[in-house]
Amino acid sequence: MNYYSGPLEPPLYDKQFKRVMKLTFKNPKETARYKGFFAYEAMKEKIKFHLSNRKDIFLSYRQSLSHQDFILFLDDMANFIEWHKEMYSADVHFVYTFFKELDDQLIPLYVGKTKNLKTRITAHSEKQWFLHASRLAIEPHYFDGDATVRESRLIRKLKPLFNRSIDGFSMSFPKDEIAITVPKENDVSTYNIAPPEIGVKHFQELGAVTSLANIK
Repeated sequence: MNYYSGPLEPPLYDKQFKRVMKLTFKNPKETARYKGFFAYEAMKEKIKFHLSNRKDIFLSYRQSLSHQDFILFLDDMANFIEWHKEMYSADVHFVYTFFKELDDQLIPLYVGKTKNLKTRITAHSEKQWFLHASRLAIEPHYFDGDATVRESRLIRKLKPLFNRSIDGFSMSFPKDEIAITVPKENDVSTYNIAPPEIGVKHFQELGAVTSLANIK
């Protein structure tokens, strides 16, 4: 059974609300768009703030997936996970795929599974390929066994570039050698240090940003 149509207790929408939905949104995609927006506005907050209608919220989120992606941000992740633990499964595991967007296509970079999604994302952020990731897709699964099977199948199907697997390409970036020195007079300021504006300009060209408005 699909995740978005899995079993859940009947929604708590009253008859008047259902009637308004039916009259206002005659197109299923429009209905899904509304349900997704309604769910996101709630699920970006802690679940404890929604005592009476949490079933409606979570059902709307799942039903919206029948027609569209559900978009969230990294800052929403902790609450998103908590909603799944409370409303879906206390042992929920996530299968995740990092992609590089290239024109209108997606290049699979890495597929994995975890119960601690935020911790795993932080760990991956130290990898060199992470700098090239521009999208993260996450699939919730009821327990570890389901997630393990799904992860294996996705690796075989998508052939992600940086998974170390017989089903992947096991790509990696060569590590640059770094010169290690003890500075003359034990003073690093004896080096020919570039002015800050030169360093800022160089790394801006590489895609880095700064919170300072003006660099002299």
